[in-house]
Amino acid sequence: MLLWVIQMALNWLWSPVFFLEHQPDKALIIITLLLITVLLLLSRRKSTTKWLHGCLFPTRYGLDLPRS
Repeated sequence: MLLWVIQMALNWLWSPVFFLEHQPDKALIIITLLLITVLLLLSRRKSTTKWLHGCLFPTRYGLDLPRS
């Protein structure tokens, strides 16, 4: 549950940092932490609930896509 809360907080935080404060470096750090958190959440919950994995997979894919 803690990882999910952290993921939600980071997901909420990056947008104002990037768009309102105009600090893309800080936003990139937050997005990197968000990606790590989502991957940790998926790795820990994949075996117990495929529904959660299915819900978070688009988030992971969306975070990986800009880097490619």
